[in-house]
Amino acid sequence: MAEEFRRLYGAGPEGVWAAPGRVNLIGEYTDFNDGFVMPLALPHRAVAAVSRRTDSVLRVHSADVQQGVVQLDADALVPLSDTGWAAYPAGVVWALRQAGHPVGGADIHLASSVPTGAGLSSSAALEVVTALALNDLYGLGLSAPELAVLAQRAENDFVGVPCGVMDQMASACCTDGHALHLDTRDLSQRQVP
Repeated sequence: MAEEFRRLYGAGPEGVWAAPGRVNLIGEYTDFNDGFVMPLALPHRAVAAVSRRTDSVLRVHSADVQQGVVQLDADALVPLSDTGWAAYPAGVVWALRQAGHPVGGADIHLASSVPTGAGLSSSAALEVVTALALNDLYGLGLSAPELAVLAQRAENDFVGVPCGVMDQMASACCTDGHALHLDTRDLSQRQVP
């Protein structure tokens, strides 16, 4: 990831982050109705090599899409604009900024082993890995559940997909060897071995 990032952007990344896809054991679609869900993380992950920028330029690249670097302006991000796959990481930047967090531009290189369109939350993994990286790089101090809620807002309000919060919470909060029992009414959770 770091080598490809260097090839794309001319310098190494500040770090590399990962977030998993998920399967759900119980509660499919109950997250839309304030119910209980119990997802678990997959070994399939979205990985992001990321560096901050000193301007508002957002450059994103995916090893999984036959397209070059997509360049956007973080100051001019507009919900429901047609930015294709790049809407997922761009939506996270937008959601963080809408919530008042001081996030500027970034260079992002993504790769994912979460199959797209298979119901394994590939989009949530892209959103969460982007949120994790920006949270660390910009020193925001947000918790995993807070990042998951912002990632869900990115998908709902920026991309326009009316998903519940389970996918992002699973990607952000599941721990190895456990299922996540999540009450979507108040986002309380416990790890179930």
